Amino acid sequence: MGYALVIIGYVIYVILGISCLICIASIISHIVRRHILWDRQQDLVCKINWNIQQKENSTETEAMKFEEQNVFKSMSHHKHMIVMNVVNIIVLMVIAVIVAIIIGTGIVG
Repeated sequence: MGYALVIIGYVIYVILGISCLICIASIISHIVRRHILWDRQQDLVCKINWNIQQKENSTETEAMKFEEQNVFKSMSHHKHMIVMNVVNIIVLMVIAVIVAIIIGTGIVG
């Protein structure tokens, strides 16, 4: 019975480890995307300010303001996804500790 628990524990640890790696890869991906969006937002803000100073076409300025708002919403979404993936990693670590405790008491008991 003890060997079966050890094998089950290893399988669970492998699954939890792969899940953590997926979450970490997702966090890195969202950080990169957020950084790219931040650069785009800064570019749009500069263009909007330039158009306002030059008193150029207001429809173009309004379009850029709308695009900047969409970029900001996308950045907020990526920030939310980063936080959710960190929470997922914490939950997976808690599950790993619980499994370790259960398997440890199952082998000893």
